[in-house]
Amino acid sequence: MRRHFFSLTIGALTLLCAMAGQAQEPVQPPKLEFAFEVRAQVADPLVVGELPNGTRRIIDILGGTVEGSGISGKILPGGADWQLIRREDGFTDIDARYTIETDSGSLIYVSNIGGDPSAKDGNGYISTVSPEGDILEEQWATGMNAPKGLALDGGTLYVSDIDELVAIDTETGEITGRYPAEGAQFLNDVAAANGVVYVTDSGTGRIHRLEGDSFTVWVDDPRIQSPNGIYVVDGEIVVAAADSSAAEPGQERYLWTISPDGTELEPLGGTTPLGGLDAVEPDGQGGFFLSDWGGAIVMHFTPGDSARTLVEVSQGTADFDYVAESGMLYLPVMVAGRLIAYEATWGSESNGMQ
Repeated sequence: MRRHFFSLTIGALTLLCAMAGQAQEPVQPPKLEFAFEVRAQVADPLVVGELPNGTRRIIDILGGTVEGSGISGKILPGGADWQLIRREDGFTDIDARYTIETDSGSLIYVSNIGGDPSAKDGNGYISTVSPEGDILEEQWATGMNAPKGLALDGGTLYVSDIDELVAIDTETGEITGRYPAEGAQFLNDVAAANGVVYVTDSGTGRIHRLEGDSFTVWVDDPRIQSPNGIYVVDGEIVVAAADSSAAEPGQERYLWTISPDGTELEPLGGTTPLGGLDAVEPDGQGGFFLSDWGGAIVMHFTPGDSARTLVEVSQGTADFDYVAESGMLYLPVMVAGRLIAYEATWGSESNGMQ
């Protein structure tokens, strides 16, 4: 049975597939070809009330379809979009949570914030859906506040939750561990490899590490600011972060490498900001796929070369997953409420979008 791990959060969506990519000889940057699109049927907005930072409203998700060459299925009724229209700038933060029943028989896990993404309200949980489309357990794993980034290592699903890391047994849905993060403000992305787990904190600029039962501050270096996307590549840790000169760290990130012992930090391919980087995914060919949430683009970056735009969508291109084995890239577009998949094709021609 193939399992897809879907995490829908405010301003970020992590899609983790339990597959292993195969390394290939370096070639030219890939093309992205349209694979599928999610179209949701929604109800009229219901204004809940005013909050200190804006207007809260809820839009029920009534159903919908998932269609394309890479996947097909339907959206099950019962989800909703918890929106916050920010008072300071008029932009809308979207927290869309829904369950997809795929025709291919994939088991889907959905993380649910259940409220304010920074509130310790106990409303967060993860749901499971069977290959036949039955909701096995709406609250398959409970006891969380606002689960966000996910990483799978062996039979454990690691979830960032505001200021702690939660470990869940994927066979039972039982929480097997809670690891408070010292001084954390907004734990974001998660990466795991060989039993070691790394978690970025976009609020404090720190990176935490879980090894064994010890969850400690691993990197606290003033050279990096607002770290977000993180991945373990060939023993080194690659993270999207700004440097100390950035006026707007969240919009001026580029890639850094960190040595396994956390003592050596080096820019990867230069210090020119690449944008408001969110996702960092290796392409299996020596380069990286990157997303820029505010810039509304997906890029391909090879160290030593410039970043190339593969596709421009709309604002909200958040954390995605690239599966090297199938060449599929699953991209959420949060502001538009869309989930799109592209197939990356490799060849001698320059990258593009077909």
